[in-house]
Amino acid sequence: MVERTSRFVILAKLDAPKADAALEAMTRELTRMAPTLLKAMMHDQGSEMARHAELSARTGMNIYFAGPHSRWQRGSSENTNGLLR
Repeated sequence: MVERTSRFVILAKLDAPKADAALEAMTRELTRMAPTLLKAMMHDQGSEMARHAELSARTGMNIYFAGPHSRWQRGSSENTNGLLR
């Protein structure tokens, strides 16, 4: 996860590339942050976000999804992924 303005990066290790693991890892990392920083999150159409409603309920964040095949809608995240690779 990368915050768009400050470029602050949060990495979370997933036990498996599944929605359950993503939910637990993101909840664990995001609840460590100040609630005022948790406003919205943008994701792609991946199956790991199948439990997005539960993540939103746990963190109070609005979760949005980028259009299919629209990488430019997630520019900061795509750039950070490339740097990490």
